[in-house]
Amino acid sequence: MADPDPTEAGRGVFTPERRIWAFTGLLTLAAVCVWIFVAGPMTHIPLANFHIPWWALALLFFAAERWPVAVLMRNSSFNVCLNEVPLVIGLFGSAPYEVGLGYALGAAAAAATGLTARPVRTAFNLAQSVLFIALAGIAFHSLTPVSPLEVSGWIAAYAAAVVLNMTFVPTLVAVRVFEGRLTWETVRETVGLSGLGAAVNGGFGLVAAVLLWTDPKLLMLTVLPVAALVSLYHSYTAERRRREAVEFLRGAGDVFRTTPELEAAILSVLRSGIHAFRATVAQLTIFPSLENEQAFRTTVRVDEDDDVMVALPLSDLDDLLEAESDGIIVHRAKSVFMTQEMLRRRGVEDAMVALLRGRDRILGALFVGGHSAAYVDSFDDRDLKLFRNLAVQTAAVLEKGHVEN
Repeated sequence: MADPDPTEAGRGVFTPERRIWAFTGLLTLAAVCVWIFVAGPMTHIPLANFHIPWWALALLFFAAERWPVAVLMRNSSFNVCLNEVPLVIGLFGSAPYEVGLGYALGAAAAAATGLTARPVRTAFNLAQSVLFIALAGIAFHSLTPVSPLEVSGWIAAYAAAVVLNMTFVPTLVAVRVFEGRLTWETVRETVGLSGLGAAVNGGFGLVAAVLLWTDPKLLMLTVLPVAALVSLYHSYTAERRRREAVEFLRGAGDVFRTTPELEAAILSVLRSGIHAFRATVAQLTIFPSLENEQAFRTTVRVDEDDDVMVALPLSDLDDLLEAESDGIIVHRAKSVFMTQEMLRRRGVEDAMVALLRGRDRILGALFVGGHSAAYVDSFDDRDLKLFRNLAVQTAAVLEKGHVEN
């Protein structure tokens, strides 16, 4: 008998994902009402001697959404979009409806060209951002800024940036609904990151508005320094991730070498895998060497008890679905039916799966699934490369243990 779906068992038909869709509908309704009755009718009084058309704002918002900056805090990875920059520029030089239209088109184009965005995540992000951009515009114009050169303009710009960063509130609600848990550490990191984003990105937007106000040609002088800074940060991030990957694999190897009991070593490595991949479930299945033997599966989930070496009949093995692969990323919405069912039984939307190959047979399967809904949409190529290395290391340990037995 197949394992029950943990996302549906005992919860009726209103699953966490469906609750997120319902929440997205409420945000969309709120956004439509705010734009129609408050932000849209606001009369735009030109504050600057420049005008940014909606299509230019769409391009800026597209770039901000499509190529976010990865920020590493402790052991989490956050993708930060620089939406405050085009927002502040647009509020000084465009009508409110142009800012809203530019964002909606730019964000939609970024989502359409993205490789890993889920429909529910895309719709949720779009709905909440459209709503908070309207609220940011209301806050900006309510403070009656004079120009980006005056203190009133600075206050209004930062107020708009702060309001836009308040999207962390529905995001945290979504995390609680989708994952069923929300730690104070997550709240503190999210609030801190939002405040930092409002200060830094709002400042960049204000500087750009000042340069456009005084002499648009001066803005070109900032292109190369900003590009160099972004490139330097990306290099730093890549190097830090590389070091963390090496440390993770070295730590897994040390556990396998120094832990006398195979079960304890497997548990330790799976727990480390959840941490390293920011996942919600990690699983190792050991296949039998003979037809009359049983398989054994160890499963580690966030905030749940571990299942250690649970015996499984051969009829319940579903890890052979990707038998021709040494490690791939699978998505529930983009897979064949059998893979969808395999993910459904584990209660995740996406995962990395690898078969553990010995010299003359398949030893087992390694599974890591369920990214955190707060920060990232799916696993990426860096995760997959690290996961494949872990699979090779685990296969070597299992084969050695089998031979010694």
